[in-house]
Amino acid sequence: MADVLAQIRALIALSASDNLDEARNASLAATRLIRKYGAIISLPPENIGTSFPAPTSKRRGDGWRRIKAKYAGVCVHCRQSIRKNTPIWWSFDKGAMHKDCYEPSGKKKAER
Repeated sequence: MADVLAQIRALIALSASDNLDEARNASLAATRLIRKYGAIISLPPENIGTSFPAPTSKRRGDGWRRIKAKYAGVCVHCRQSIRKNTPIWWSFDKGAMHKDCYEPSGKKKAER
């Protein structure tokens, strides 16, 4: 059972991944193991009532994510090319943008 608990613990940690598919699959696998073995997951008594730090994330609240470009493309802001493996801001419904075309405040930079 110790091996199963270690595996569940590792899957739960992996469920915080920035890769959505990896996080979803890890969560699903952890849930299946918890159900299969009837494991009860709880906080140790010394941690009850304590707050946990917010996870560090590359996501913004407005739907944009900071990633490396998997493919070459075109910036939705400046219409210049984006090379593969360069850092970009990406949104599922809006497309990709150079990291320099996106302000940290969450607003697009003014047209150049």
